Amino acid sequence: MNLQPLDPRLREELKNALERGLASGELMLPAQVAEHTKVFRDRFGPEMLRDLDGEELLQLMHGRKDSSSRCLAYWLEFKNDDEFAGYRFGGIGGGSALKFGVYQRQTDGAWITGSNTQQQILSVPDAIKIARRQRDELLAGDKVLAEFGATDTSDDAYSRLQAEMEKAAPNLSQEPTPAEPTPAAALGGNGYFGQWQTAITGIPGRSFEWIATP
Repeated sequence: MNLQPLDPRLREELKNALERGLASGELMLPAQVAEHTKVFRDRFGPEMLRDLDGEELLQLMHGRKDSSSRCLAYWLEFKNDDEFAGYRFGGIGGGSALKFGVYQRQTDGAWITGSNTQQQILSVPDAIKIARRQRDELLAGDKVLAEFGATDTSDDAYSRLQAEMEKAAPNLSQEPTPAEPTPAAALGGNGYFGQWQTAITGIPGRSFEWIATP
């Protein structure tokens, strides 16, 4: 594919913006990105998720009763400190925890799904099924991205990528209608998958809005 070179003026503007951002600390240095993404990968990366199942997987992805043990959903939405500067990698804040498909109520440890107006208590086995399905789709989507030709940045290439991602993650790629009070309606930015992928690689996705709801 033949890529058009950047206009020299635009290239200079981008170069200056990058230098200003690095000098002010607004942008992270490559070494800082590597350090923070390693922390996230060691805790929630594909290798970790692949090796877990049952309640251990459910707690890692969605457990919230024990505030001292933060789950994947918490890290994606709220974690932002010296250990992992989550907001530097995007954000999916807003709405309720129902946007993650399932969450653990802190008051009694119950597993909840549904919408803000129609919540449902799940049994532990049913909550595990949701976490397992999400894990499998995250791993399948990660495999698709790993095989994607990163040098081809054309619209056609990203259209093909979207189609492949929808096949790999059919539930995570559901898109609700605006009138439906579904968990996906609360998700912004790159969504659950996009934020997870950015956190393990340090590279923002190109608007994975279709990865919207668990």
